[in-house]
Amino acid sequence: MYETRRTRLVAYGIAVLGPAVTLLLRSPFDAVLGERVQYMAFYPTVLLAAFFGGLWPGLLATVLSSLAATYFLVDLGFSLEIAKVQDAVALGFFVVVSVAVSALSETRLRSQRRIAASERRYAVTLASIGDAVIATDTHARVTFLNAAAEGLTGWRLAEAVGMPLDKVFCIINEQTRQPVEDPAAKVLRSGTKVGLANHTALVSRDGRELAIDDCGAPIIDDRGAIAGVVLVFRDVSQRRQVQEAEAFRRANERFELAMRGSNLAIWEFDMPDGCLENSRPTFVNVWESLGYEPLTAPTDFASGFLLAIHPDDRERLGLAIHEFLASNRREFEAEYQARRKDGDDAWRLARGIALRDREGKPVRFI
Repeated sequence: MYETRRTRLVAYGIAVLGPAVTLLLRSPFDAVLGERVQYMAFYPTVLLAAFFGGLWPGLLATVLSSLAATYFLVDLGFSLEIAKVQDAVALGFFVVVSVAVSALSETRLRSQRRIAASERRYAVTLASIGDAVIATDTHARVTFLNAAAEGLTGWRLAEAVGMPLDKVFCIINEQTRQPVEDPAAKVLRSGTKVGLANHTALVSRDGRELAIDDCGAPIIDDRGAIAGVVLVFRDVSQRRQVQEAEAFRRANERFELAMRGSNLAIWEFDMPDGCLENSRPTFVNVWESLGYEPLTAPTDFASGFLLAIHPDDRERLGLAIHEFLASNRREFEAEYQARRKDGDDAWRLARGIALRDREGKPVRFI
């Protein structure tokens, strides 16, 4: 707004002062020019006033220039009276041309204001949306980043402008670790909207790696030609984690359903300190297969061991488990008698593995 007001003040200043300056500059050449180009010398004043201010400064320059030329330069001198037809024609021509120039300049300025206002709206819109946006020119050099793109890429707008896109928007395949083709190059080559391949990761300026998805589209100018490319992308790391967690949950559900329909059972012991007695057990189909209700069955190792294992095999199975956990063996196998709720005994084969930390301490026994 300030720039517009200042420019208009400059235009009105030219309209007011221009005729006087023109008279002063023309006076040394009066002997050569004589009565010629009385009005033509004032065209620059009108052009400059109209160029900077549009219609009204141009019209003011036209009026003041017409009065100055008529009063000081027409052959009667120091009078606004026009005696010759050619002087009247020259004045009329000057006024018509000057008004036309002022009108055209006003049209140009209004068009520029509309374009500037549109660009401001688009810039505010792009800067405020949640997705990251990068725009490039036809040489795939960055021309714009919004705040979201700055946050994901690690590049500030002032630093990124003019940089090749592949320097700012560095993407790789998560699985192969190979660089992915610049999407702007695809758009410029095909002239159509394109999307990123699956498993694409953005490597930010500070080395962070983010899973993203994105699309690129051409920017079309008024003539229908491609003027650049706009990329819209977002961080999908959290969404992917949610999807993976949901897939894992469904897989567990299917697995548990399959287990409950079989005669297999799983004991899983989480042992952060490496001690089986302090473990957090998880039972899948253990109590159901022995005739117990899972909700009322024991949830700790000691009680569950006493309830599920036949008294004759408790000591032997316990020693076998502790010996296995204390060894470096990966696989466990033992036969034992299990006691059902109805008092019947059943022989079972137990097979398992131990997961150990870097020091070899068992932290999980399945």
